[in-house]
Amino acid sequence: MTPTDLTLDQCKAIAIFAFHMMVADHKAVQAEIRRVDWLEKHLGVEGKIAPAEYFAEPDIALFPDSRSRVALLAELYQVALADGYEHPDEHALLKRLIKAFLLPSITMSALNDWAHRPADSRPPLFEAVPLR
Repeated sequence: MTPTDLTLDQCKAIAIFAFHMMVADHKAVQAEIRRVDWLEKHLGVEGKIAPAEYFAEPDIALFPDSRSRVALLAELYQVALADGYEHPDEHALLKRLIKAFLLPSITMSALNDWAHRPADSRPPLFEAVPLR
């Protein structure tokens, strides 16, 4: 998905969830900070999120379909793995969202495999991850 496929509220929610992922392990390393900063710029929400918005979790209803849900989770995986390690608290956030989204296990398995591949050898997300 590209930012043009998303609403402003979805873009802001992805950036806020990414921030939550970055601090889930109670530390933010440079690789995670760079990823979240890049994501905010890429989504066009840099400077458009009020500081208080970072303290509340966005409504997952902003992601009503499998495509938007997988796009969100893919970004969160990239933040979680930016430091080379998926902390248990980062994994817990991913797992909670996966459970709430009710995505099929084949989709989640493919997404997990995609996320754990080196970035330079990943195929495009929606070629690698089946949507039902």
